[in-house]
Amino acid sequence: MPACPRDNQYSSLPPPGFTDDSLALKRVQLIELLEKVIEKCHRQPQFIEQQSKQTDLLVSIAQFTLLSTPISPDDKRDFLNNIVTIAQDLLTDEIQVNNDEIALSVDSSKRFFY
Repeated sequence: MPACPRDNQYSSLPPPGFTDDSLALKRVQLIELLEKVIEKCHRQPQFIEQQSKQTDLLVSIAQFTLLSTPISPDDKRDFLNNIVTIAQDLLTDEIQVNNDEIALSVDSSKRFFY
């Protein structure tokens, strides 16, 4: 499969949907969110253990968003692949939890009606 020409170049342009103004706003929101997570981790040390994948995802996104120097396309691809992998794991876990809850609900409904 041929490489995309953009893969070989670093672009300083924000991604689609991220104007300079919205990018600055998103950075402010991200920093505020990270500050809240840090405060929560200080108040509730078990939060990191209970929400490890969510915390890893948030930290990875923050690291990528707040990079001060350009990175190579390969490093950028690896960084984004890591973020996608963590997000997919979270979604898989969430789907499993939902499926388990549905199965329990159906099972308890069967007992109620029979």
